[in-house]
Amino acid sequence: MKTPTSLSSPFTNSARRPGLLLAVLAALAFGAGCQRPANQASNADISATYRLADVDGKAMPASVNHDGTRLEIRAGEFVIRPDGTCSSETTFVPPSGTEVHRKVDAKYTRTDNQLRMKWQGAGITLGSVTGDRFTMTNEGMVFVYRR
Repeated sequence: MKTPTSLSSPFTNSARRPGLLLAVLAALAFGAGCQRPANQASNADISATYRLADVDGKAMPASVNHDGTRLEIRAGEFVIRPDGTCSSETTFVPPSGTEVHRKVDAKYTRTDNQLRMKWQGAGITLGSVTGDRFTMTNEGMVFVYRR
């Protein structure tokens, strides 16, 4: 009995068409590894330096209450890089009166406009980018940064 040869799969008769089989396998391997999930845009579109505009609705410099302690936040900067890292720098004055400059680094993951930041030596903070604005809530305070 004769076997039908009308099958059109690239894997049929692969001994006769090894080049085609290798091309299909290569396309599958490389194509699957290079595609970005549908809900994931490039990090380049949000990568920028954002300046602290306000904390808890108060423009910079802002006097805020943090865990019962009054602080003056003088300035801040948040940098989002396309490689999945970010950093926050803040200048503030605690009750001691001595100005403090603090920089912390994090790695972030992104889903749509939401960022999940894992801080070195600390916890996790959530934030979002909308247009030229980056917003994050940290320690119960809302920080708004602008490009």
